[in-house]
Amino acid sequence: DGHLGRPREVIRVRDPVRDPALPSGSLPLNECSAHPRSPRTMSEFVTRRAVMAIGSAALAVVLLRKMMQARTRVSGGVGGRPLGPTETAVVKHSRFCRGSMRVALVLRLHGSHPLTVEALQSAVNALCIRHPVMRSVVTRTSGSTVHDETYALGPSASGNVVVQVGSQGGTWQDEWENLQHKPLALGGPLAQVVLVTPEKASLDGNHTVEIILAVEHAFCDGISIGHLGHELLLAVGASSIDDDGTVLGPPLLWSESMEDLAMETTGGWGPISILRRIWLVLQLIRMASGTPKVAMFPRADEGAGVSETTLCTTAQEHAELTNDETSAFIAACRNHGVTVTSAVGAVQLQTVADIITAQRSADSVVGDKMGIPLAVGTVWGAETRRWYKPSPLPQHHVAFHVGGIPAFSASFGGPTTILTEAGGTVDTMSTEYLWILAAAARRHLVRMTEASIPLAIALVVSSMYTATAVLGPRVMPFEEKARPPFTTSVSSWGLMPFLHTYGHADDLWTLDAVIPVVNMSYTPFPISLVTTAAGKLTVTLLAGTPAVSRLALRELRDGMLLRLRVMSLD
Repeated sequence: DGHLGRPREVIRVRDPVRDPALPSGSLPLNECSAHPRSPRTMSEFVTRRAVMAIGSAALAVVLLRKMMQARTRVSGGVGGRPLGPTETAVVKHSRFCRGSMRVALVLRLHGSHPLTVEALQSAVNALCIRHPVMRSVVTRTSGSTVHDETYALGPSASGNVVVQVGSQGGTWQDEWENLQHKPLALGGPLAQVVLVTPEKASLDGNHTVEIILAVEHAFCDGISIGHLGHELLLAVGASSIDDDGTVLGPPLLWSESMEDLAMETTGGWGPISILRRIWLVLQLIRMASGTPKVAMFPRADEGAGVSETTLCTTAQEHAELTNDETSAFIAACRNHGVTVTSAVGAVQLQTVADIITAQRSADSVVGDKMGIPLAVGTVWGAETRRWYKPSPLPQHHVAFHVGGIPAFSASFGGPTTILTEAGGTVDTMSTEYLWILAAAARRHLVRMTEASIPLAIALVVSSMYTATAVLGPRVMPFEEKARPPFTTSVSSWGLMPFLHTYGHADDLWTLDAVIPVVNMSYTPFPISLVTTAAGKLTVTLLAGTPAVSRLALRELRDGMLLRLRVMSLD
């Protein structure tokens, strides 16, 4: 009698590892969640259907308008290629929300001699010739406010990106704290490179340097910035730079916008293709309406608000496996038939549930004493470039091509245990349940991808970015209207192409760490950036603070690192 509020002691589900017939993402009965379905009253049913109908009509109108904007976009513009809808929305984030969503890589190297500014500038010059994001600027074509500004890309009048030098003996954290909050300046560079020398040479003569490569997220995603950083280090390690600067390859041109390529992939402008895209959006609404309400990640102060003078910033924690631990973890994932991304998502869900349960117990929350299971959910960012037709977009083309995967959620805590088809019971906080959850998450990801959901989200995601930019930095972290329908998020930046060493025998640089960071100052939930570079798996946790508790984020890092190491031994 779930509708009467009495908790179930045991939930019987199929084990997705042992039973391939289990639907993707269902653990046990909901196609997007790991929750038992409760009977609905007639009023709840009617209300849900009414909301779905209204939402469907509204999103259908939005989609048609966005499609027409994308259709006319390619022929207009002043001073260069006009920006696509998502590019425009993310530019507004950076301009009006203190650099929000700016993305960066921190590259830590050591070598037998110091890296000079001149050598790094030569490498950056080669990168500018190769990639348009390094030699372009954004100009305003119309409007003057966050609501009506439009933009175009054009060539930079000031030349190449100039290397900045950090404070002597400083750290990349200090430099990034200042760099991340600078709003995008119209006519200014879209990328920045900072050289940081954290310490003097060690006794054995090694010199450690850190390079911060920061790019506006509107024109760069997690996958392409990895290739950009790799090519920068190739140029640093090159014995000489060609006169024409093409040591990295021929110059590239801007790719088409994500919306244009998604439109072409989903069938162009025929009436059947338009109806298919509207159907995809309706599926998104249906899946969102079927996802249960989930718990929020702990806030620093639930009653706090952001005043005119309060400046949010990004809290960040890093969990890194060693080379041996990474190899063991990947092997364990293969043995269990799951991907690294789905396994990290399962680890994040269980760790978050553990943190929230402990906090609620400490706060004497009545619901936990009644034994009601705790629901937590996560969403995934999903790159779209590999699914474009007639041909995929190469990963080294630096641009923003990211859709998404709808939320996957699960229940933890209470007296609930999982009874598998094999007849055994599994505690929701056990390692065995992690593998079951990872398998269900993988099926969810595969099913959503095969249904072209990432492309559908790519067509409408600009509306979400625009809405949050209009809300403004003083509202996003704290107001109820900013409450997301999920607890956490996972963004996989994949296997990055970095090498262990760069250069030659007499001029050798060893790569010690690759650290991804993003300005998430106004994000009221934690985001996990999953990367594998130089043989090491790194999970970077980011969240806006003071909205999100720094202590809770640190507990999330420690709990995830412990679970990842335990899974690597399985």
